[in-house]
Amino acid sequence: MKRMITFALTLCLVLSLAACGQKDSGKQETADKDQTTVEEQANQPAENETDAAQDGEADAQQDTQTINGIVNRLDDYLVLLDENGDYHTFDYGVDVDPSKLEEGDKVMVTYNGTLDGDESPVAVSIDKVVS
Repeated sequence: MKRMITFALTLCLVLSLAACGQKDSGKQETADKDQTTVEEQANQPAENETDAAQDGEADAQQDTQTINGIVNRLDDYLVLLDENGDYHTFDYGVDVDPSKLEEGDKVMVTYNGTLDGDESPVAVSIDKVVS
């Protein structure tokens, strides 16, 4: 009886290892094809790079929005309380200096992205509002 259980467990172990081995070989072939495709694309001359750069700048300008509110928290990110009582979290952009802000300041935040998305929008500029 013990030999039958041992044999059954050994058989299960061997079959599970064999099943894992088949998946890896398929992934390797796909990875080789992807690497070849990337190398081919890298070797092709770039065309219309200036057009792509201009399109990227236009997209960034179109996505830029503003919101007014009160600074609720300053950390590696900004938490803003808007005029409707909703809280919004922003990441800081490259040119934004949060050291000039204090909690409770009324500000106008210019940002890229969406407030309702999974990722935090990026604050492009933060200006104090004088009331």
